[in-house]
Order: sequence, then structure tokens, then C-alpha cells
Amino acid sequence: MKALPYLSALAGLVLAVSCGTPAQVAETSEVILPLPGIEEAETLVTSLAGPSSGLTIPIETSSGPKVFHFYPEDGTDNLTVVSLAPEAGQWALANRRSYPCFEADGTSFKEFKDGIRVERIGEKDIIVLGALREDGAGKAQRTVMTFNPEEENLQAVSFCGKYISDGRIEGSSYIDAVASALNPELDYARAYLISDASLVELSNADEMTDQAIQWWLKNNPRAQSNAGSISFGAVSPESSLVEAYKKAKKETSANYNAALFNIRGYTVVMVLRKSNGSYVLAWAEPECANKNTDQLLNNVYFRNGSNLILFYYKGKRTFNYQLNLANGRLMK
Repeated sequence: MKALPYLSALAGLVLAVSCGTPAQVAETSEVILPLPGIEEAETLVTSLAGPSSGLTIPIETSSGPKVFHFYPEDGTDNLTVVSLAPEAGQWALANRRSYPCFEADGTSFKEFKDGIRVERIGEKDIIVLGALREDGAGKAQRTVMTFNPEEENLQAVSFCGKYISDGRIEGSSYIDAVASALNPELDYARAYLISDASLVELSNADEMTDQAIQWWLKNNPRAQSNAGSISFGAVSPESSLVEAYKKAKKETSANYNAALFNIRGYTVVMVLRKSNGSYVLAWAEPECANKNTDQLLNNVYFRNGSNLILFYYKGKRTFNYQLNLANGRLMK
């Protein structure tokens, strides 16, 4: 982008003298501050705003050259933007503002992605940058941000999900497609995320499955360690749990059908109540990582009508749990 000079005029000095003597006028000098390069801009930010880990970009605006610096605000879901502008012939700190930017999902800033650049969006020069946040336990958030340097307005679209086995992030972006179509900057950010091959859009059916499994685990935290009562979770017919259940081998009794299968990293037992045709998630646990050494739920079968036996291997040892589908009682 071609740099345009920014002029800071020093007012001329006029000396009043007696009548008939010409006034003496000092020559007017002009200080020209051109748009700095990246390295110079980074040095200016450090000297005027203090050191920080972030991204810096110089850009020409309608009011002259400016420098913007973006960095994450520790311990928050905000992004801080520092702006520098010429003042009295030299660069000065113009503004420092914190913008709510990221989804509050428990993740923390890890790194900026794809650098920083200027794109022509909706007939305006817009600064574009991206970020990645993680929680250290598999959850991730990918964000694309657009910043209008004329209005100093920041907008963001985030894709939230979790890492899957191939290293991609599976999840969802909840921005409304119609709303973003009316906002060129949001529409750009949304389209950019959709085109990112490292992101996998989670289907509604799989999202319902994830929610059902997480509900079961949250409501049965001691299922593996203690006998007691199990809370069964109702499952929507639109869930991919039901789709997988229909394809799985069934065990039957007078009142129930049951199926054992692996789905989305978990081993589950799905049950159909014949009386009303409803589906429930009766059991869930992380999928066995090593079948030779770890606990493996290998089979289920009915005993005495409502009692479902969960049959396990652990190495060369076998054991079982008994789960009553009528009252949720778990016996070990």
C-alpha cells in the first residue's frame, strides 16, 4: 500500500514592530511522518505501549498513517488493541482498548493463526487476524477477527469444539448465516472458517449424541466405582445414537431391547422401551484404549427380564455388573 505523508505544520512566528517597519516572518517547516514498515512499527509499539506478545500492522487511514497492535488479555476472553498515531510531528500512543472477543468456554489463548493482513471487504480496508485457544483437555476454539481501522471496531466469529483423532477440530460456529450475510465483515469471517480444512462441522445428530453422553457421565460420576442407582438419559430419535442403535446387534427381553456399541470415543448401551417406543442411554464409558490390558465392556445380555448383565474383560480376568432397567439399580 503506497504511503501518504502526514503533515504536521509548525505555526509561523510573527513579530510586531513599529509602524513603517516590515514584519519579520519565520519560515514555516513541515514534519512528514510516512507510514512505517513492520519492523519500525513493532519498535514504536514497544517504546510507546510497552512490550507484549502480539501482532502489529501499519496502515494508512483517512486521517493519516496509524499503527495497530493486537494482543490477548491474560485471564480473560478479551483482545486488547493498541493504536499509535502522529502527534505534534512524532508518533504517540493514541488509544488502548479491550474488546470482548472470544467465546467463554473455558479455553485460554494459545497462539495467533494465519498472521495479520489487510483485506478489501465491503469497499473498506479491513484488518484480519485469527487465533487459537485451548483448554489442555481436548477442547479448542478457532476465531477469525476483523478490525475496521477507521472506526476502530472489532468483530469476531468463533468455531468451538474438540480435537479428534486426526488432529482436526470438530465443533460448531453458532453465527446465523442470514445475519452474517447482512454484515460483510462477519460474512467474510464465517466463510473463512467454513473453508478451513482443519475444522469439521458437527452435525446436529452428533451434537445431540455428545450432549446425551456428557449428561450421562455428569449424572453418574461413580458408576464405575460404586453400586447404587443409575440415572438413565432420554435420547432424541434424531440423535446419531439412535441411528447406530438401529444398526447394532440387539439383545431382547419381554419389555426391552438393548444394544452395545462404540460411538464418538465412547462405549454405550442403548435401550428401547417397548411399552412406549422411547430410547434411553443406559450406560456410557470411554472406549477401551488397549483391549489386552484395559477394562473392556465386551457383551451385554438379559437375565430375569429387566436385569441387563454388562460383561467385562480385563486382561485374562472377567467380571460383570448387573443393571436393572426397571429401577436403575446397579449391582456389582
